[in-house]
Amino acid sequence: MSEQGIDLETGHEWNKSGLNGHTLLESPAAMVSDVEILEADEPSSTAHVDPARGVFITSKDEEIEMSGKRITALMLERVANQGKPRIPEVEVIVLGKKRSQPNANHEGYLAQLKEWEAESRLRSLQFIYNVGVKGQPPQDFIDTYSDYFPGSTDTEMKYLWVSSLIPDDDVEAFTEAVMAYTAPTTKGMEEAADSFRRNS
Repeated sequence: MSEQGIDLETGHEWNKSGLNGHTLLESPAAMVSDVEILEADEPSSTAHVDPARGVFITSKDEEIEMSGKRITALMLERVANQGKPRIPEVEVIVLGKKRSQPNANHEGYLAQLKEWEAESRLRSLQFIYNVGVKGQPPQDFIDTYSDYFPGSTDTEMKYLWVSSLIPDDDVEAFTEAVMAYTAPTTKGMEEAADSFRRNS
C-alpha cells in the first residue's frame, strides 16, 4: 500500500508519489503548472455580442455574423407550435349524460407530445439559425458532411454549420442574442427570451 496523509501547512493530500502526481522534491512551480494548463484549456471569455460589428462572439472566441433580420416572439411561437398534437377526448357520464372531455394523461398522447417537443425545439433552432445568421456554410463544410446527412436541404445544412460553431453552453445565449439584436426594446428582448424558454 502507498503511504498517504495530509500536508499540515498546505492542507493538501499526498501519497508516496507526491502532490498532483509530482514528487515532493519538485519545486512549487512544477506543481502549479497543472493548474496553468487547465486554465489554458478553459474558455477565454464569456459569450457576448459586439453590436458595433453585428457579431456574436462565443466563449471560444469564434465570431458568428448576425443577419439583423427581425425575429419576433410571435414568429417563433408560430414555428414552434407547428404539428402540435391535439389532446384526445374521452366520453364521461355526468348526471346521467354522456359528455366528451379532454384527457391530457392519455398514454398515446403523452408519447406523441414528447416526440413533438423534441421536434419543436429543433425546428425553432433551425428557424433562428437560418434567419438570424448571415451567410451560408462554406463549400468545404458541405463537402465534408453531405455524405453523412444525405438529402439534407439548404436549411438543414446551414443549421448544422451554425451548430458546429456554437459551444453547447452558448446555445441559449446565442438564441437570445439573435432575437435581442433584431428587437431593440428591452420589452421585446424579454418577450423573445421568455418565448424561447417556454418552447425549449
